[in-house]
Amino acid sequence: MTWYGLASVKTAGAVRTALVFDGHLFDLERTAESLSASIDWARSSVDELLARWADVSSQLDRLAEDAATALSGLEELVVGPNDLAPPLRPGRPFCAAANYIEHANEMGTVLAAKSDSNPYMFIKPDTSLIGHNDTVIMPAASA
Repeated sequence: MTWYGLASVKTAGAVRTALVFDGHLFDLERTAESLSASIDWARSSVDELLARWADVSSQLDRLAEDAATALSGLEELVVGPNDLAPPLRPGRPFCAAANYIEHANEMGTVLAAKSDSNPYMFIKPDTSLIGHNDTVIMPAASA
């Protein structure tokens, strides 16, 4: 089996799904076209692929196998430092506060012993997710 990943990449004003092999990215739809694979889901987002995983995973595995053997003939995506979009957009991201020592130190708090710990959980809107190297914009009322 070929090991591959999926990524969401900002390109030409849109977010596209990419196959990732050893740090190299290839547009999923263009890869399918290059390999003459008629796959209706090749235009899908990572979220859409995950939602249909039971139906598409074996086909995606086969496409990845074929792509891995044809890498030299495929067009690699040129990705800049700000071109990776959030990998997926969960409907309701659940977060844990001060769940590791560096974060607790950053917040000026002390973590309780594991046996005494009660994690603080909260949710965020999916619009709070950003891509790699994107700027976090704080509201004016924030400090």
